[in-house]
Amino acid sequence: MTGKEIMITTLRRSTIALLASSLLLTIGRGATLPFMTIYLTRRFQLEVDVIGYALSLALVVGVLFSMGFGILADRFDKKRYMVWSVLVFILGFSAIPLVNNAPLVVIFFALINCAYSVFSTVLKAWFADRLTAEKKARIFSLNYTILNIGWTVGPPIGTLLVMHSINLPFWLAAACAAFPLVFIQLFLQ
Repeated sequence: MTGKEIMITTLRRSTIALLASSLLLTIGRGATLPFMTIYLTRRFQLEVDVIGYALSLALVVGVLFSMGFGILADRFDKKRYMVWSVLVFILGFSAIPLVNNAPLVVIFFALINCAYSVFSTVLKAWFADRLTAEKKARIFSLNYTILNIGWTVGPPIGTLLVMHSINLPFWLAAACAAFPLVFIQLFLQ
């Protein structure tokens, strides 16, 4: 193999690893987000309006964080930020079933949203930096399709899991994120 062929193969492997990571993280979010209201109601007996405010706040924090982080995304090592965001994702989803405090659950949920926003922003920046103009359009479109698949597949899986235990969707989300951690470490150049 020539140097150019090796570089193309490495780029392809990295791109596939990131697309698979995007899918798995989205499946994890899709399996949990629709059930947060049910979880907070059953576990902490919170009123629906309080839950609405808390979840809205957690989501807004994630959006604001991603806007601020988007400015910084090009200044630092993208692989490192992806790894850290996936670690926060795993820790947040692992912590939610273990804590017995509703405000802590909301804080962990906000951290998860921040981590997902960082991952999503850095993923797009990585694609933009490394792909040709022709491939960018195809990969961005493919990533959008993968996100839609994740949001289509995640909620039914979450439904099946929540029928057995209210905590299972969170454990699934943490497990789904473990694979991207490995993919990014092994395949991202």
